[in-house]
Amino acid sequence: MSYRVLLAGCRSEPLGSYLQALGVLRAVARQRDPDARGCWRGGRFVLESDLDESGLIGFFANEFRPSSIVSPWSEGSGFGAKASSKSARGNLQAVRRSTAPRLDDLRHAILAAEGVIARGQSLGWGGSKEDLWDKHHKADVLRLSRAWLPDAALPWLDATVALAHDEQPTYSRLLGTGANFGRQDLSATYVKRLLDVMGNKSEPRRSESWLGAALFAREGTPYQRDTVGQFDPGRAGGVQSSPYEKSDEYGFSNPWSFLLSIEGTLLFAGAVVRRLGANNRRAAIPFMVSTSGVGFAGSAENERPLGEIWTPEWSRPIGLAELEQLISEGRAEWSNGPARSGVDFARAVASLGVDRGIDAFTRYVFAERLGQSPLAVPVGRVEVTERPPVRLTAQLDRWLARVRPGTAATGAAVRGVEAALYDVATDSTPDRVLALLTAVGELHAAVGRSSRARKEADPPLFLGPAAEWLAALPTDVPEVRVAAGLASLRDTRSRHSGLRALLTPARLAAAQVQEESEQRWPVEHLTWQERARVPFHPADGEIVAALAECHRWRSVPGIAVQPVLDDLVRHSGNGTVTAYARGLPTPLSDVVAFGTGTLDSDAVAAALAGLLLLDWSRSASPWPEHASRDVFVPPILALVLPFFASEPLDLTVQSPGDTEARDRRLLLRPGTEWAAMLRAGDVASVTADAVRRLRIAGLTPAVKAPAVAAHRVAGDLLAATTLLPIRRRTRIALLRATTTDVRSGSTTRESTGGDPA
Repeated sequence: MSYRVLLAGCRSEPLGSYLQALGVLRAVARQRDPDARGCWRGGRFVLESDLDESGLIGFFANEFRPSSIVSPWSEGSGFGAKASSKSARGNLQAVRRSTAPRLDDLRHAILAAEGVIARGQSLGWGGSKEDLWDKHHKADVLRLSRAWLPDAALPWLDATVALAHDEQPTYSRLLGTGANFGRQDLSATYVKRLLDVMGNKSEPRRSESWLGAALFAREGTPYQRDTVGQFDPGRAGGVQSSPYEKSDEYGFSNPWSFLLSIEGTLLFAGAVVRRLGANNRRAAIPFMVSTSGVGFAGSAENERPLGEIWTPEWSRPIGLAELEQLISEGRAEWSNGPARSGVDFARAVASLGVDRGIDAFTRYVFAERLGQSPLAVPVGRVEVTERPPVRLTAQLDRWLARVRPGTAATGAAVRGVEAALYDVATDSTPDRVLALLTAVGELHAAVGRSSRARKEADPPLFLGPAAEWLAALPTDVPEVRVAAGLASLRDTRSRHSGLRALLTPARLAAAQVQEESEQRWPVEHLTWQERARVPFHPADGEIVAALAECHRWRSVPGIAVQPVLDDLVRHSGNGTVTAYARGLPTPLSDVVAFGTGTLDSDAVAAALAGLLLLDWSRSASPWPEHASRDVFVPPILALVLPFFASEPLDLTVQSPGDTEARDRRLLLRPGTEWAAMLRAGDVASVTADAVRRLRIAGLTPAVKAPAVAAHRVAGDLLAATTLLPIRRRTRIALLRATTTDVRSGSTTRESTGGDPA
């Protein structure tokens, strides 16, 4: 008969409780029911086996054979001569003298460990005075242990340390540094707790009560007043964890919990692996990566975490063999390679780069707290589900790997990007993707201000197609749409032209020629310059002034590309086209909101810094045209916006006295000094010149310059707003509102996105 037993005392956190659940399954499957299976339900472990609750307690109390946990490489394991190891030596001696069959494996391992020590000492590897080993021979002792210890003792060695050929050992932080938590030797503690529950002086009834607490959360029997270790941070303070301190009689340590937790750690055996295509081997610990100090409230800038582990949960019952396979692989693939940090692991989870059947992971960070005592702090649970925007973040990795936080600003920006990456990996909402892109823009700006950082992070960052990112961004936010319109501006199909060449110190280097067979084509690449042409820092609140200065720069003769005009095109007199040839059309409602100062300019600046890094060469507008309908446009904007088209406008015009309407191609060019005058605040002169230029073009203004200028708009804001790309038919509609001649635009086909705005 098979029973399904809920182990209420074996929870998914803290780490000790999780390991305890794995230890139960390992022990039952190896020693009692090979078909035993287990899974997680609501954060509790469910065991399916031929044991019910009472049978499970009886098995551990009367049949369980402890594992061969010995650490002859460790000073505090009881094999050395130091006075501090006296208690551990006595416990080892008690096991040697015992005749209990359940302790046979451990007894044989202790005898083999003594042989390891004798052999190592004969080779001259011993330490000075009472030291067991010379620290320079630690790796030699570990390899000797692997050769001499019985097979039953090797899982403990493998879970403790990964040994690569002719390399220093890699210790698993799950078991401290070589099976030590500070001064606590785990093998010595294991033997002591073992004797407490099944030694000559143990009390069977008390032992079974501790088992009931460990397995089924049946509290009532006082625990031991002994060291807890890193597995249960809530109890790790010992007497300091209790408001009663030394007068607390109930203790903090359940010996069975410790024993079962150690059993569970044996599944996390390290290995020496060789990746395909790699030239060297490396040690790998299952589901363990270097710590990313983000994603949890307790992270501190100056804290030095020791690593982190992600423990898997699964809802489908699996047996021991499948569990061993799952954990031994420890698969967490990110961007065609193993996850190396907490951020990478979170992104692997969000891109399904982990084994099928895993529902969630609990993340634990190993940090030094309570002095130098390591604790496994649970910092969050991440469900395994695909979050498509996460795959976009792989575009950042190669460049981020070259960034060194040499300055305070760069260091803070790096931490901001890492935090944003983790947020996107755990919850890929559009707002979080925008926060990531904003953080990347801030980091790129910080790198651009540091000569050392520029040298290391060369070439500048260039992300993938903008369309992919726009699909993940909150495009219902007008500040994002305005920033996208500005970021997409460019004169040619070059991916690196536009405002980025002005606002950042990243410039297009001379194109290299790539050759293959008989084909030759230019390859663009960016390079850092000393400074940007127009100073722009996303956080300084000067975005309007920076954009106005960009527009003034565009007004310099020879800078902007001028359209080729034929005799059929009528124009508004001498001037210069300052508009970019291409750009993502901005809804008129957003243009008006930006031009009247009702948008959050800081939010526009932050979004723009990140959006400038995207490839806008093939982007269509993701927002609907109806966003521009029924918009009140201030007269001054309605008057000047038609002058900032990059190509002639196709109009249907009927002047006073004409009996029929005529099609006309008209180019309204702003004056060469307009941008400079707006920067100086001389809005009135610009509006007067705009009215004059309409007349030169053969149109009859329906507005007067003084009345238009009365609608006050700051010069810098007007210069910045007129940079925004809008659809040609929108400019024509504005001409209809400001003249008496224009009836409509001619019926020419107009597409959005890459077409001239």
